[in-house]
Amino acid sequence: MVIAMRYFTRRWYDSCQATNQKWVASNQEADRLENERILYEPLGAYTTYYEGVKGAIDPNVRQLMELWLHDVLVEDVIQNEDTLHLSVKFFWDRKRQSLAINIHFSGVSATSRIESCVGDEIIYTEIFLNSDGSYEYSALLEKTEIAVTFRAVVVEGEPIVYLTTGGRDSPAGEQVATNDSNEN
Repeated sequence: MVIAMRYFTRRWYDSCQATNQKWVASNQEADRLENERILYEPLGAYTTYYEGVKGAIDPNVRQLMELWLHDVLVEDVIQNEDTLHLSVKFFWDRKRQSLAINIHFSGVSATSRIESCVGDEIIYTEIFLNSDGSYEYSALLEKTEIAVTFRAVVVEGEPIVYLTTGGRDSPAGEQVATNDSNEN
């Protein structure tokens, strides 16, 4: 069974957008603090969940969990009987430079709204370890929400953006693009 986003929900995202607009309009410290509180609230809960299951998760799934797929464009989806290939593009430098990332799910047993995500941008993602050993990948996109229940995953695309501490652009840290061949 495919479950929807549990932490980074549409309701949460809409609240973040509303408090951010209020803060920008007022430029008041209290509004900034409220915006940050709402923005970071689900991160603590999801980080606690992740730290609790990290040791039991396959290294390839852990790689996908730690991949920062924020504001990436879904370019293509190919679904077969028990596989799903998701191609996304990460842009930086005012969208002039990009990295293609391919995510290959296998042992797919359920999907939700996959066909509606091409051309949409991923906002936040979550991955959960199910009691039967399968995984649940959910993504909140600008226009929809998708989910995939799977057994294994391979991420292709070098190098990719991972979460690190101390940044301003992501809830968990700094976005670091390490593809030296594409940076000027």
